[in-house]
Amino acid sequence: MVLNRSLEVSVPTDLSVSSRLPSALVPCTDAVALLLASAATGFHSTALAFGVLTAIALNIARPVSSRINPRLGDDFGWLLGRLGACMLVVLPIATLVHERVGDLLLLAVSATILVTSGRGVAYGIQRRLRARGLISERALIVGAGDVGVELASILDGHPEYGLRPIGFVGDPADRDLSVPMLGLSDDLEEVVRQYDVKRVVVAYGGGADRRLVAILRRCERLPVEILVVPRLFELNAVPIGP
Repeated sequence: MVLNRSLEVSVPTDLSVSSRLPSALVPCTDAVALLLASAATGFHSTALAFGVLTAIALNIARPVSSRINPRLGDDFGWLLGRLGACMLVVLPIATLVHERVGDLLLLAVSATILVTSGRGVAYGIQRRLRARGLISERALIVGAGDVGVELASILDGHPEYGLRPIGFVGDPADRDLSVPMLGLSDDLEEVVRQYDVKRVVVAYGGGADRRLVAILRRCERLPVEILVVPRLFELNAVPIGP
């Protein structure tokens, strides 16, 4: 049962813009970029097929909404690979309709420039909105040990990550916490539903592996994104950051 003891720190009220905004921003930017690239070649059948296929490939294979701090530098090679693969797929269509080589080159170059530029702008807008506290997701931290406490401090100090810790679940802590203790590990599902949690961050550094696996299995049944802090974080070998 969820802990009901009085707490000095209350769960913060959600005053941010809906988290659907960052999820929709990147697909919309991709769609506009691909539409402009198709327009550059006169909306030929090859360009339209390429645009539809690429929009799907970019936003289903690697959804950006599940990542904390997406950056164009990290995605550049991945974007080029998807754009190139989609171009190869539509080449048979270009052959059937006798598409000119110059139009294909124009489509490939314009799509690459527009999509990568659009992603850079979209990522920048996300970071600005998050840094100003306009976009954030309610995050629940599993584990109130040293790792969990430091993680809560990091997230509080870096709003550009878009995660706002609202509390901990785990073994009761004998220390002052920046956010309240909302329940035990067994209360995870109830806490997630009660407080409308969007992300669960597992920072169970001190627990047994068997217990950690049980927690992760419970998380899989919940409508949340799951982030796991690597165990090497305890040795300061893996920093949490961009």
